Amino acid sequence: MAVKESRQGKVYVLNVLAHKEVVQTESLLNQLMPPHVYKKLRNNKPVNDRLSNVTLIFADITGFTAWSSTKSPNEIVQKLGYLFERFDMLCEKHNTYKVHTIGDCYVSMGFKHHRNRNPENEALNMVKMAFDMIDVIEQVNEEH
Repeated sequence: MAVKESRQGKVYVLNVLAHKEVVQTESLLNQLMPPHVYKKLRNNKPVNDRLSNVTLIFADITGFTAWSSTKSPNEIVQKLGYLFERFDMLCEKHNTYKVHTIGDCYVSMGFKHHRNRNPENEALNMVKMAFDMIDVIEQVNEEH
């Protein structure tokens, strides 16, 4: 009887831990993609949106390649991680969606939510974000 109770206790603990991991994973996925895309994926529905009047920003950091040529891989990753973390916060501030990063290029889209879009407001948000990104880069340059 004690062995059975011990197994049940272990199963219970594992279930609690698994549930916690699922909640954390779902939270992360919800942050990484627009809510309507996440909902479709979660319901096993195809995702094939056709978008028009979309504002994108491709922010490539001028001089980064030259700067990185004298740095270690660890320094480069740390610098990009720091910058992109700050850019991610700007996405939240300006209600934009980070599409992806490639090297030192950061790509963001002017909207996060598929419903009730306002392309003019989305474009304005991207312009504000672009100016804030420049400010962040200037601050980081001053700090380092």
